[in-house]
Amino acid sequence: MSQRGGHRGRGAGRGGTAERGGRGSGRGAYGGRGGHSSSERGNSQTRGPALGQVTSGMSSLAVTMRPGPVAIGTSTVDKVVTGEENLRVSAPKTKTASFPPRSGYGTLGRPITLLANYFLLKPEGGDLYRYAISAPEGLSRPKRRRLAEYILADPRLSKVMTACDYAGILVTTGDIAVWEADLSTVISSEKGSYKIQETGRFSLTQLVEALKQRSPSELLAVKDEMTQLLNIVVGSLANRQSNVYRLGQDNKFFTDQSPPGEGDLSGGLRALRGFYASVRCGTSRLLLNINVCNAAFFKPQPLVDLMREVRPQDLPALIRLLKVETQYLKGKRADGTVDPRITVKKVKTIIGLGKSPRDQIFEVEGVKTNVHDYFAKQHGIQLKLDLPCVNVGRPDKPIYIPSELCTVMRGQAVRRILNANQTKEMILTAARAPNLNAHFIQSEGLDMYDVQRLATFGIKIDKRMIAVQGRILQAPTIAYGGATMVPKEGSWNLIGKHFFRGTRFKHWAVMDINFGPRKSLDTPRETVTALMTAFKASGVLFDKFPDRHETTLQQLTQTNREANFTVLQRQIAAMAAKGVEICLVVLREADRWLYSRIKYLGDVVHGVQTVCCVSAKLQKVQGQAQYFANIAMKFNTKGGGINHTTRDALKYIDESTMLVGIDVTHPAPGSAESAPSVAGVVANTSKLLGQWPASIRCQESRKEMVTDLADMIVERLTAFRSANSGKLPKRVIVYRDGVSEGQLRIVVNQEIPSFRQAFSRLYGAQANWPKMAMIVVSKRHHTRFYPTSAADAQGKNVNCAPGTVVDRGVTDSGLNDFFLTAQAGLQGSSRPGRYILVHDEIGLSANDLQQGVFELSHVYVRATKAVSICPPAYYADLLCERARLYQVDQFYEVRGQQEEPKWNGKIHSRIANSTFYI
Repeated sequence: MSQRGGHRGRGAGRGGTAERGGRGSGRGAYGGRGGHSSSERGNSQTRGPALGQVTSGMSSLAVTMRPGPVAIGTSTVDKVVTGEENLRVSAPKTKTASFPPRSGYGTLGRPITLLANYFLLKPEGGDLYRYAISAPEGLSRPKRRRLAEYILADPRLSKVMTACDYAGILVTTGDIAVWEADLSTVISSEKGSYKIQETGRFSLTQLVEALKQRSPSELLAVKDEMTQLLNIVVGSLANRQSNVYRLGQDNKFFTDQSPPGEGDLSGGLRALRGFYASVRCGTSRLLLNINVCNAAFFKPQPLVDLMREVRPQDLPALIRLLKVETQYLKGKRADGTVDPRITVKKVKTIIGLGKSPRDQIFEVEGVKTNVHDYFAKQHGIQLKLDLPCVNVGRPDKPIYIPSELCTVMRGQAVRRILNANQTKEMILTAARAPNLNAHFIQSEGLDMYDVQRLATFGIKIDKRMIAVQGRILQAPTIAYGGATMVPKEGSWNLIGKHFFRGTRFKHWAVMDINFGPRKSLDTPRETVTALMTAFKASGVLFDKFPDRHETTLQQLTQTNREANFTVLQRQIAAMAAKGVEICLVVLREADRWLYSRIKYLGDVVHGVQTVCCVSAKLQKVQGQAQYFANIAMKFNTKGGGINHTTRDALKYIDESTMLVGIDVTHPAPGSAESAPSVAGVVANTSKLLGQWPASIRCQESRKEMVTDLADMIVERLTAFRSANSGKLPKRVIVYRDGVSEGQLRIVVNQEIPSFRQAFSRLYGAQANWPKMAMIVVSKRHHTRFYPTSAADAQGKNVNCAPGTVVDRGVTDSGLNDFFLTAQAGLQGSSRPGRYILVHDEIGLSANDLQQGVFELSHVYVRATKAVSICPPAYYADLLCERARLYQVDQFYEVRGQQEEPKWNGKIHSRIANSTFYI
């Protein structure tokens, strides 16, 4: 089933989606507790959203509705669909299939029944007609929408039901006469004409019949076109409602009818609840997927109120392209004279900030004046505030308006980076129990998409969530040095455990960063001694007490950055000159710029490994043992040790198997135009899966396929060979992150050949090449599962238990895919990972794939929990995030000039072959 993701921004405060119970369950914040590792994220955030999109639910029901299983009611697993699924996997396989066909379904684990956020669609006959709305090239999106609205109101469409994507596709329930007309009759400022042209006629009942076939059908060739039309219909039903706003091109719609103050994010922003909906093709049936989501929007308020809530240095990037409404211009009478009793509303777009009204000078007919005097003379308005004016013209031809005359318009999503506190509030807003989200979906969600009106398009909907079969897989036994344990609810405790393989450092340092007379460490020697004792118990040894680099910086303001960078450069250079291998950096508080410069200087410039922590947590007695153990995990990994592994090696992983993780991350909205995309490749060097050296490249912005993949794979194969007595792997299994379903064929057609190029260079003849499989890992989907029994659930929120796997009912009719909830859902609704087998020369069975991914999720090196996405893909994501931090000025803090040193795309040779990015 198509599980197309949204924007590919991941990581704290970036574009994309985030959700409690998701991938973040494997992280802490600078050594956060709860069995996590210490996270070195510079802004101390979990995987958070720049666009603020998180699955959630928000209502007074949150107070009265307690977490619990979702009542299954009258929903039952459709035995007809189950029978069709069984028959399909036993049918003869075609050699023309684009992807490996499903060879069977998984059998391991305890069977359970779950509800899924899908609803059955029942076509009742009739056809859908598709028409193209053609307009002159370059017509803006707002003008295309005006044209579409004009066409929808045309009397020629009055006898048919209509839906539109407001871009270029019109859908009707009957045949209509096509026409061509002058565009200026709709938009007076435009020239040329627009056309309505028929581009197809589609039968929904034939589509459902095609989905029931046990072998490929020609009708399935138009499956994507038909689901596109149905998604236009579904989206159009929500798009026509008042106080409902669409976000992006996906069917995500939000309402602003929540009570004042609810969902407040500070800084002039608030969270609005909304829903996502998409039609999917399952086995033998059509399904409608609906999910709860939240996004950050600007508050509709006077612009000056927003400006007072935001730091001056953050304001220009935040309000760029913000739409505001003004109402100071006087209206005119019928005879053309000005009527002072009438004011005219105008909508303007801010492109920048100016000076205060008295200081903003411009010319009127050759005479210089300022904004304050101009508005007093021209409009009779006495300005009272000294806040900056806003430019609503162009950079080269500015038009300045006093900010006190502007009001922020409703329905504007935030397309800039959220700060740490806003991200935290956004995540808290999202932390709703699964049964509460299920309630919202079945009530408000179905209402928002006005599903009753689907009947007018010849489609009925069953308002019950569908029931699906699932299984709970058995967790692996975790092995430490001299001890084993079985995870309980997806986690285990590191205290008192010795790493599977420890490490030793000859020379290390502690750098405590201070601001003014107040010190980061109250008792530095005692704290470091306690830390070394804890490290020794875990298996991390030091030849001597660390060098101490007490470092005083100026306050972390924009103007002090050059001086602060010089101090950091001097300190880390001194460490490198003395042969320091690793440095513990103690910070008073988390700061993204400071963190990024420490990593840049350590990883790129001087080759000194660094681990950052916050002094308050380091010195706090309560929980200190866990905090020390979490930091020790990073030290051990960076030093080449093995934290833990599974007692029994994974069935399809042996000494001759190399696992590869690949990810590409792109600039988020608000990044510099010159910001590149970043591609990362990681691979293990032994079956213990404790070390994952990496290759990294910058490439063309927003290009998803990896440009230099062949070279990067050669680097990873060479590293494997060096660690394995000159032997190359015989099997290569790839976990490819960040690919939408629409890009599956592209990744197979473009990236598989890159692997073959690498094999040819190192293995020679094709007969010597390793066997290869590729699995696409997806987390940006909207499939959720709800336990129907407390015995099958986990935690106080009653989430799916770790190990819950689903490969029936909602999986794609034409792909070999499955959903796995590996992690414990600490807050909110757990989001399963989706895995799609797109290439297989090895012959991996369903049990191999599913149990293998679940066991892999337990060997993530910096956590004592199973993580939501298998580690190879997770590490590749961390690697790309690290590269973004090296270029913090381009990705996070764009202010019109590039201040930071440019990264050359390389890691220092001293640490390049380590797992430095953890």
